[in-house]
Amino acid sequence: MGRRRSKPHQTTGSRSRTTRSRCHHHCRLETTLALIATGTKTSVVFAIISDPIGTGVVKSLSRPGGNVTGLAMSGTDLEAKRVEVLKEAVPATTRIMVLHDPKVGQAGVAEVQATARALKLDPLIVQAADPNEFDGAFAHAKEQGADALVTMASPFLNYNRKRLIELAGRYRLASIWFGAAFVREGGLLSYGPSFPDMYRRSAGYVAKIIRGAKPADIPVEQPVKFEMVINLKTSKALGLEIPAMLIARADEVVE
Repeated sequence: MGRRRSKPHQTTGSRSRTTRSRCHHHCRLETTLALIATGTKTSVVFAIISDPIGTGVVKSLSRPGGNVTGLAMSGTDLEAKRVEVLKEAVPATTRIMVLHDPKVGQAGVAEVQATARALKLDPLIVQAADPNEFDGAFAHAKEQGADALVTMASPFLNYNRKRLIELAGRYRLASIWFGAAFVREGGLLSYGPSFPDMYRRSAGYVAKIIRGAKPADIPVEQPVKFEMVINLKTSKALGLEIPAMLIARADEVVE
């Protein structure tokens, strides 16, 4: 059972869609890159990509160039912020497994490491680009003494969230995720942008293009609404007590 605070930050997942013949409206990095690879002249709007510059989707945020624009996840600051929230929630944490999908680029990895060390945490970066790598990745991290998990934003990891949540529970890792759906399905914590808000804003891009604007001239924007979700049922199962002040700040509490 979930309890939602009366704050303006709310999110759930949403599916990609196509709007009219003049503009493709997608969220996944893989889909966007595939469209670019075809050489299409059709305008492309992405709703959620962590690092559009590092992955080659756009030339810059202010002047995307080409026929692609949309909204970025503002990866570096958010990834570091998740480490801070996890440490506040579970102060006894000493070594964190940082699960990273190499397909999304390296944006945020150095910042996560620096933030972890500043908080006296030992970060263990674990790469996973295939579901078959998950079991070994978690087992290795646990063997190395990891007692918590930070998952960096990735469409691939989101798609496989059920399996990842199961593994976090099996290895008794306090976990923080980049989307509320993870927590509603059994993860411990999440902190990230409101995905519905990003989808709504990306629809505004489509409207501008339909009215004649060029994607190359429409700046890539970043999230403006964020939310934190906490699962108290999971914290109880892990034998953890989340600080009351953090619970009070949460946008949603799952009980």
